[in-house]
Amino acid sequence: SGTTVSTDVGDDLNLVPGGGVGGAVNCSIQLTTPAIKITTGAGANKILTSDAVGDATWEDPSGGSRAAVQVRLTSNENLPGSLTDIEFDTIDRESDDSIIEVISDERIRVLQAGYYVVTFQGVFNPSSGSERELDIEIRKNGVLIPGGLNMTLFDESSKEDWTQISMEVIGLFAINDEISTAYEDSSGNIEIRANASMIVKTL
Repeated sequence: SGTTVSTDVGDDLNLVPGGGVGGAVNCSIQLTTPAIKITTGAGANKILTSDAVGDATWEDPSGGSRAAVQVRLTSNENLPGSLTDIEFDTIDRESDDSIIEVISDERIRVLQAGYYVVTFQGVFNPSSGSERELDIEIRKNGVLIPGGLNMTLFDESSKEDWTQISMEVIGLFAINDEISTAYEDSSGNIEIRANASMIVKTL
């Protein structure tokens, strides 16, 4: 206690428990380091998980469980002119709410940290012959997930043609992260058909 240790050497610094140390190194201030290595329980693609008092261990994503939730549209909807979360109206569960849950018409919440697959599928129908662009985003906490953007350009010849769009992203999600899908049609002339769906499942 009250002792300052300073070293500028490039070699490893080994702290070996002994005497009254008890095998623990306690630091009462912020510790900044470019990297940390925890070897006990380590393995590929594991998640560092904390308990209520801050003790952390390596765990398998989602505890090794499998879960899936699907939300669907059962009626046709006109697309908004600005990016807006899709309001789904039907829920299909393949699991209980202990891993992932539906918290509103637009959002699914993650209750166990881990890797999840998010899939969006929908059929879109342009109702006029003017050129327009459809943008779809898969989002985490309201922010675009990398790889979760689809931009489809309808030209004048695509009037009344149905276009099926399917997109999928894999991401690492923390507890209480919220997943949604947003879409936008600046022209206001595109309709989403009733068979659109968003599926969230554990990897």
